Amino acid sequence: MARKTVEKMIGTTRMRCTQFGALLGGEFIFRMGMPLLALVGATLGKRAGGLTPEAIKVLTTSLKPEDFNWALGHFRECTQMQVVDVHGAAHPRTGQKLATWQPLEVMYDDHFAGNYPEWMEWLQWVAEVQFGGFFGAPAQPPAAEAGAERGTSGSPSPPTAAGTTGESSPAPA
Repeated sequence: MARKTVEKMIGTTRMRCTQFGALLGGEFIFRMGMPLLALVGATLGKRAGGLTPEAIKVLTTSLKPEDFNWALGHFRECTQMQVVDVHGAAHPRTGQKLATWQPLEVMYDDHFAGNYPEWMEWLQWVAEVQFGGFFGAPAQPPAAEAGAERGTSGSPSPPTAAGTTGESSPAPA
């Protein structure tokens, strides 16, 4: 079974998060325990915004700084951000600029500098992608929110060709 990848717009940036394997996920649950529950619990029943004050209190009072930094390191490693080449030429047919996926780890410090609401939204979202199903939150976004957040397979190829509905072609007559 392939690890799932989920995309979400956070602010003006499209982010992509790939699930941890069972070994790292288990280590998180063992090492983080209650703080992880608070982080994921902040997402239950709501889809927007950042962490609740209660979740922040649990994180800051029951988590050692080295454990928090360990968790952030792994969260950065499983996240990519879409970077659009605003200076390059647009595609001749679609008019879209070239976009590539870059590891968040490389741009993390500059990207979130002074932008703590988006940082908190990212932190909450990554925790939900990784552990939401374990703690009762949906591991994949509901179908109604498919425009804001998409679940994808581990395959790098698009699910449908551009401009198609994804339905099968009719049988020849």
